[in-house]
This record gives sequence, C-alpha cells and structure tokens, in this order.
Amino acid sequence: MTIESEWPLNLSPREHGTSVDLRIIKANGPLRPDLPLQTSASGIIWAQASDGRLYLARPGYFEFAITADGRYISVLALADGHIAELQTILFGPVISFALLKRGIEQTHSTAIVVDGAAAAFIGESTFGKSTLAASFLAAGHKVLTDDLLLAQRVGESMWAQPGLPRLKLFPEAAKQVLARPVEAATRSVLSPKLLLPLSEREFQPTPVRLKAVYALSDPDEDHAAISIEPLSKRDAFLRILESNYNTVLSDTERGVGPFKLAADIASTVPVASLSYSRNFSILSRVRDAVLSDLTRGDQ
Repeated sequence: MTIESEWPLNLSPREHGTSVDLRIIKANGPLRPDLPLQTSASGIIWAQASDGRLYLARPGYFEFAITADGRYISVLALADGHIAELQTILFGPVISFALLKRGIEQTHSTAIVVDGAAAAFIGESTFGKSTLAASFLAAGHKVLTDDLLLAQRVGESMWAQPGLPRLKLFPEAAKQVLARPVEAATRSVLSPKLLLPLSEREFQPTPVRLKAVYALSDPDEDHAAISIEPLSKRDAFLRILESNYNTVLSDTERGVGPFKLAADIASTVPVASLSYSRNFSILSRVRDAVLSDLTRGDQ
C-alpha cells in the first residue's frame, strides 16, 4: 500500500505519480461521536457508526476516525509529542481496522527472514514472539514485521509483507538478548515495552515468500526440552484462526475473510508447534532448532 501522511511518520518516500491507497490526515477538532463506546482487550476505545465509519481512541493521547471505505484516517493528538507511539498505534490496531474495511485480514505474528524467506511466529501477547525474533536479529537475520503480519496468496505460495522498522521488547529482553543499552531506546508511554528502531541491515523492507509458521506454546507451561512438531492442516488452520490480529470487528461485514486467510496459510505453508521454556539462556538453542527445521524443509 502507498500511504500519504500529514504527520511526520517514518515512511518511505512515495514515488512520483504513484496513486495513494491510504491518507493519514490531521484532525481539526474532536472526533468522538455521539455513540456508546466499547473497550477492546488491548485498551482501545472504539465505536462504529451505522454508516460504517469507525472511531478509535487511546484516552489521553490520540483519537482516530476511519472512513467506511478504509481510505482515510483522521488523527487528533490529545497530548504533545509521542510520535513514536502514534506510529506504533497507527500501524498496529488502527490500520488493522482500516485494512479490514478493505477486506484485508491479518495475523498476530512476528516474522524474521532466513535465506530470503520468512518464518513467522504466532501466539498471544506475552508468548515471546518478539523476544524470539530478537534472538534471530542478534544472529544477523532480518526482521520483517513485529506484531501484525499481512500475508497474501500468490499462486501456490504465500507472500509476507513488511511492517515497521522497529521491534517492541521488554527492557530485560533488549538487554539480555540484543545487549542494547536500554537508555538509547524509546520508552513507550502506552506499554512497558521499548520501541527499538531497526537499521537497514536489520530490517527487510520488501515482501518475501512465507516459508514456515511456528505456533508458540503457552509460556506458563513447563517444557523440559525444545520441541518442534508439525501440525495437521486442520490443527494449523485452527491455530492460525486463533491468531487473527483483530478480534474486535466480528460482524458480518468480514464474512469468510478470517477463515479464508487461515485456510490459505494452512494449505500452502508448513505450520508447526514450537515449545520451549522461556529462559534467555536457551534462546540460541531455540533459534538453532528453528534454523535446522527450516533447512529440513528445503530437502
């Protein structure tokens, strides 16, 4: 998608003559509608008008309004600064709603690139997706996206789209896995995680083929060994469906979208369960196990 923004976001320059798919504009006044408001599990306040327009808010920080066709997002800042948080919210929860308005589904996933192809980690928040990706980053592999993954079927393959050039990590993970000074990172005011910018050598800016998906186990479970077990297409479908990024909009306008995306991935990409104890000291072994599994997939 080609995006044009009135806000100073970290976007690639738009090529001359390229049509704009999504415009992010500055609102001139309050956006809150005269509608009952609901709160999502992630703390986003939202409401949908009868004509399909959406209102979203992070109380005290930002308000957003999305047109019914998902082509315009208005943003009102309720506090000064916080541009890093604005970009993270915009290209996470907010753009998710805009994409759904255009019939584009997403998975809750973090993906890294190995030998020119993507491996995606799916699982709920706090399951360790970003920390595992940081282990790959520390070993010289690139990050494709963190948190929200767009995957589209092209012929007999799935292609994964890049996200933002940043990684969200808890301070201890940034220190232990990446050995980066916590003081140099942007501290989010909306979550306990740090926003770590990725350099050109750390980020994959173009789409790559999705080669494998790993469904992470519950971190509260005790695992004596690192285990990678292939899932049947049925189980893979269910795990991917569970990892749908946006579970707020569940009305009929989405139709079969979530099911089709899960079916496309499960039928074209190997999906396996990945179980391991959440301990920084074994992350390198988990990474090696995944690399070995990816290599076997080439044979």
